[in-house]
Amino acid sequence: MNTKKITTLVLLIFVVASVGTIIAKERNAQPAPQAGVTPTTENVVAQPAAPTEEQPVSASPAQAQNTSSTAASPAAQEKAAQAKVVAYYFHGNMRCATCHKIEAYTTEAIQTGFADDVKNGRVELKVINVEEPANEHYVQDYQLALRSVVVARYEGQEQKDWKRLDEVWKLAGDKDAFIRMVQDETSTLLKGKN
Repeated sequence: MNTKKITTLVLLIFVVASVGTIIAKERNAQPAPQAGVTPTTENVVAQPAAPTEEQPVSASPAQAQNTSSTAASPAAQEKAAQAKVVAYYFHGNMRCATCHKIEAYTTEAIQTGFADDVKNGRVELKVINVEEPANEHYVQDYQLALRSVVVARYEGQEQKDWKRLDEVWKLAGDKDAFIRMVQDETSTLLKGKN
């Protein structure tokens, strides 16, 4: 073999070993466990009951994202008091270091910003693998192109509004801005504002 072929072979082996090392590190990267709020990892999230004649049909997630709030009557205020916001973190089977970071930051945002609301059931965090067959509908429901965070407002079992937080990918390098954004969006939905 000549020197050129040997050099090419050595460089190829080096590149393959480097890529393998990077992939192994990405797979093994785990966020540090957080004290306090522990996100739930579920196969299936309880879905609202099918509407009956007495119950109006709730807005689909695509319709609910674009709804606007109306003046609050006493009945509407009582319903808003029973409102709950679910912060979803959607992931797949393969998760990179940034994916783990997004989950950890989302958990911290909910834990530090809504501890009392989590205790009384007004705010909840759910971590869901959308590649599991029972959860594939979320991709369509929330128009997920990427793994993402979605906050959704429920009144009773009826979903009223939701927002996909695509900014999480841009803010993954700025923890404070990330947490502030997730807390602001969760707070806005909790108050019933769009």
